[in-house]
Amino acid sequence: MAFKISVVIPAFDRLASLRSVLQSCARACEHAELVVVDDKSPFSIGIMNLASEYNAIYVRNESSRSEREPALCRNLGLDASSGDMVVFNDADVLVAPNALDLHAKYHSENRNVVVDAQIWSIYDGQPTIDAIREFTLGELKNHAHRVVQDVVPWSTIDTPQPSDNWWAFLSAQCSFKRSDLLTVGRWDQEYSGWGVEDNDIGYRIHKHGLRILYASDILCFHIDHTLSPDEYREKCRSALRNLKRMCKKYPEVLRDERVRRRLEELEALAAGVSGVVRQGTAGGGPIKG
Repeated sequence: MAFKISVVIPAFDRLASLRSVLQSCARACEHAELVVVDDKSPFSIGIMNLASEYNAIYVRNESSRSEREPALCRNLGLDASSGDMVVFNDADVLVAPNALDLHAKYHSENRNVVVDAQIWSIYDGQPTIDAIREFTLGELKNHAHRVVQDVVPWSTIDTPQPSDNWWAFLSAQCSFKRSDLLTVGRWDQEYSGWGVEDNDIGYRIHKHGLRILYASDILCFHIDHTLSPDEYREKCRSALRNLKRMCKKYPEVLRDERVRRRLEELEALAAGVSGVVRQGTAGGGPIKG
C-alpha cells in the first residue's frame, strides 16, 4: 500500500534547529507533506518564513494559555494535514534519510500498529548540526549516541515485534495511520507544558488494542540543548503535574511500578536539581521538547 505521508512538526523558536529539521525532512522524502505548527512563538515571522521556504503548511496555535501546548499543536497539525499516514516529529529532531520510507513500510506490512523511532542524541547540539551538510545516516550517527529507553523489544522489518509496552512510547518521532489515530482519540490537548502527553496516548494505544513497533532501524536524532537548573526544574514540575493528571484520569496506571517510580523521581527532581543538564540525558527517560 502506498501512503500519502504528512509530517507534523510543532515548533517554538530555535529557528536554526527547525531549519535543519526541515532540511532533513526534505531530503528524506521530497513528496512528503510538511506541516509546521507554531506554538505561540515570539518569532512567528521566522517560523512562517521557514515553512514557506520548504513549501510547508504553516499553522499557528492561537490559544491564550501561557504554557506551550505540544499536544494541541499536534492536533492542529493533524487537522491541517491530508496524509493517510501521519508522522509526528519534534522541531529539534532530525529525520534520517530512510526514516519516512521505513515508517511507511512498517505500516504497509502490519495492521493495527503505531511506529516509534529509536532516539539518538546529537553531541554538542546546534554547533555540531551546523557542521553537518549531507544528512546521511552515517554522518548523523558519527555525531550522535543512542539514548537509553525503557527496555523494549526492538523490531526490524525482518523481525517485527509489536509490543504492549505503552510506557516506553515517545513522541520525538512516531507515526500513525490516520484512521488508527482517530480511533485512539487524537492527542489529549488538556496537557500543557512539558511531558506525559506521549505516555497518555501510549496508554490509549494499548487500551484500544493497537500495538507499538519500536523500530531499531528507524533512527531519529535529537539536538541536545543545555538547560539551567531552574529551566530543568520547571520542566520536571510540569511533567509531575501532567503525570498526576494522567493518574487521576486513569487510576489503574498507579498499579504499574514504572509509573510509581517516575512519580517519585519527578517529586525529587522538581524539588531541586544541582548543576547544568542537557535535554535528553536526565531523569528517568529522554527529555524531549
